[in-house]
Amino acid sequence: MAKDETEAKAFLNNAADEPDAVFVRIEFYDQVDLDPANHTDLKDMGTWEWNAAHDHLMLIDPDGKSFNVRKFMTVLRHDGVPETAYEVRKIAAKDAKPELVA
Repeated sequence: MAKDETEAKAFLNNAADEPDAVFVRIEFYDQVDLDPANHTDLKDMGTWEWNAAHDHLMLIDPDGKSFNVRKFMTVLRHDGVPETAYEVRKIAAKDAKPELVA
């Protein structure tokens, strides 16, 4: 879980050597019970982390092609999370700032 600026920078540094890496930030408006790092359909998309407040889920997609938003949304829908309960944002990892993570 990214808790401070040091951990946030470390999380973003996971993609430092990948020119096509994408930072994905999912903001949840309600609490959800989701462990994407251990979910069979989500775990291979990249490095997943929750922020300290457990309301933003973050992913480093190393090649910019591994995150499948349709598959992600389908998993949430099957778990009973409506599409209006979260927002997905993608940004090139090289442009992501630690403030987005912490």
